[in-house]
Amino acid sequence: MKRLAVVTMVLLLAGCGGDGGGNGVEMPEDGTPLASDERGERLVRIVERANTLHAPGAHVSYSFSVLGKTDGDSLFEPVSCEGVRCSAESLGVELDLDLSALVDLDIDISVSEANLQSRDGFDTADVKGSLDLSDIGVVLPGITVTEIPEVEVYGFWGEHGMAGLALADGPYAGQIQIDDDDSMFAIPFDGHMEVVIPFALGAASGTNPSGTGSATWTGIAEAVSPRTFMRREGTATLTIADLSSTEPAVSVAIDIDGSPIDKPGWTDMALAGGHFRYGTVEADYLEGNFHGADHSEAYGVFDTDTFTGAFGAKRQGDSE
Repeated sequence: MKRLAVVTMVLLLAGCGGDGGGNGVEMPEDGTPLASDERGERLVRIVERANTLHAPGAHVSYSFSVLGKTDGDSLFEPVSCEGVRCSAESLGVELDLDLSALVDLDIDISVSEANLQSRDGFDTADVKGSLDLSDIGVVLPGITVTEIPEVEVYGFWGEHGMAGLALADGPYAGQIQIDDDDSMFAIPFDGHMEVVIPFALGAASGTNPSGTGSATWTGIAEAVSPRTFMRREGTATLTIADLSSTEPAVSVAIDIDGSPIDKPGWTDMALAGGHFRYGTVEADYLEGNFHGADHSEAYGVFDTDTFTGAFGAKRQGDSE
């Protein structure tokens, strides 16, 4: 499951002009997917320059059968990020991922579909693909995986950052290697899993927006219900009522399918170095940053009792 988290950004890069290879449906004759498109090149530059990464964790629902017995569970695997390095632990396997290494990471990615479009002022990419199953054993020693779900990544970006979410929904199968000191044998397993991981990254400003009066940022959101794993589109609005305040605060409103996620704590969140955060995952968590030297963009993630997702917004009117 954690390998899905590791490859989501690589998969998006593969579909939009970065390394990764594969066989996307929108490839030029040279075999590099969308590499000649300026939007894809800009996405790669955003990842290369990123100094901040937010990923609250993975919502997972799975069922499996081993030796005729069937079991399953729904769980949330939290991820801790500092800068562009994130860490987590699942099933005793540690994930320690440095985003800066992803651009040059040599992972065999097969892209089955890559759709590059735009939405409300953001470039967007819907990418589907899978990875070389032989890589799984490196992350999960003693497990041979023969089938995993295809990953779908829905990402959007501007000039200074990007956000999105990764989804996986489908069958998985493999073998567990058992060593009982006298002999070694393999036990087959199979099942079905659903996974969603939201993320946001970019060149965070490191400073608060300033000036006089108020300012508004508007944009879009991608969200998934951890219960149904259905993808939903939405909008995001950020407001700073008083840019000249010595204790600046930002309010964030997220609407999904036209309905607001009403979390009182998302109003007047304290700003420190262009960063804002509130709440607890699976309840009322939201975190993000302003991006760009002129604070022209903002990106973040959220995780509540109804939706998990990511958002991006651009400043309305003149920048600072």
